Amino acid sequence: MKIKIHVSPDGKKIVMLDGVQLLNNIYGEDMVDTMRASHVLPSNILLRVCFRLTRKVCGDRKRFRSIVSWTRRWNCKWIVDLSPVDGPRQDDPPFTSRQKAIHWEISWLEHNQPWKYGKV
Repeated sequence: MKIKIHVSPDGKKIVMLDGVQLLNNIYGEDMVDTMRASHVLPSNILLRVCFRLTRKVCGDRKRFRSIVSWTRRWNCKWIVDLSPVDGPRQDDPPFTSRQKAIHWEISWLEHNQPWKYGKV
């Protein structure tokens, strides 16, 4: 996995596209402050509700990782919601896999670089 890191000119902010787990492993989860740039969600409303509910209940706790991992492998169509960084919602057409949605999300973030405008 390639990890891309962007550092603000004053050196106070580091933006990573993927790879936050690496920093958590090095510094500990209490030392790393993260912010979501987007949400990659199932396009089907019922699956989306189940996905969000599962994530809310399970979070990122170790004992629930297998459940959370299972939701990421659902064979359904996916959408990308970039509203946390004032970006678009890409849902027409939806992506045929979660990985394709994530690829589009990272490409959009790299191209638009919302961190340059204080959005991240």
